[in-house]
Amino acid sequence: IVLVEFSDYECPFCARFNVEVLKQVKREYIDTGRLRFVYKDFPLPFHQNAMKASMAARCAGEEGRYWEMHDALLENQQNLGDVDGLVKRTGLKAATFNECMEGRKYEEAVQRDLSDGRELGVNGTPTFILGRLDASGKVNGEVIQGAMPYAVFKSRIDALLK
Repeated sequence: IVLVEFSDYECPFCARFNVEVLKQVKREYIDTGRLRFVYKDFPLPFHQNAMKASMAARCAGEEGRYWEMHDALLENQQNLGDVDGLVKRTGLKAATFNECMEGRKYEEAVQRDLSDGRELGVNGTPTFILGRLDASGKVNGEVIQGAMPYAVFKSRIDALLK
């Protein structure tokens, strides 16, 4: 079973999901091997720092700190423009990180996530697809829109696990 999240680092509802729901889903389902979680970037065009934030998380991933940067971005939305502060906070090598960012290395990958989301009808964040992988590696399942409470995810995941 896979839960795919299409998200925007500047979206307050995405931040709320990360803090209030994802940690519980991780503890109960992901860490126990019963659910796979996939994060897809969906930076909305009216969020001026969202694309840069998406690329920052991916650049941090080169140093094995993707999830640290992911969490730092969502927990510090008011400071998304201060990437240097987030680099220090997550313990990244500034020179390596800055080279990655300046080269816009992951812009195309973020655009692919946007395209994938649009093909699936995603038009806002957060949007989730919960289901099973098919033979081609795509997730077939239901769409959950918005920052729903943990109980919604729990009931739908449990139903798929039966």
